[in-house]
Amino acid sequence: MQLWLESLFRSRDYLLCVVHLKSSKFKEVFQKNATKIHQQWESRGFSFGIFRDLPGRIWPDLSHSIDELVTLAEGQKEIEVAGVIHRPVIGEEIFIPAQAIHTVRNFGTVPNVWYYGYRVAYLFRTLLNIQS
Repeated sequence: MQLWLESLFRSRDYLLCVVHLKSSKFKEVFQKNATKIHQQWESRGFSFGIFRDLPGRIWPDLSHSIDELVTLAEGQKEIEVAGVIHRPVIGEEIFIPAQAIHTVRNFGTVPNVWYYGYRVAYLFRTLLNIQS
């Protein structure tokens, strides 16, 4: 079974991401955690997406005009924010402030899965300004 999600990654880039769900037990836990985090982030004004990254993948020197939240769901990941390196455990949330230069690395030997979200109120204001 595959779960397809349209997700926003990096400013102005839209991607279609695939998360492969392995066993029914894993699917159940994964979906409960994703739903819980999605609800928590939504209540705090953030969007929610799921991204899967290959081993060894590096996203260097990213910066967004809005705040971002990232939570590791599976595998290993390193996030460097303004020169400070974080190696979150599964379920740990990392806050990346707007304009902060950050690099994301999958230093593991297997794909990782992570949740990410952007401050929604700012996204809507930006979209409304673009449309005007």
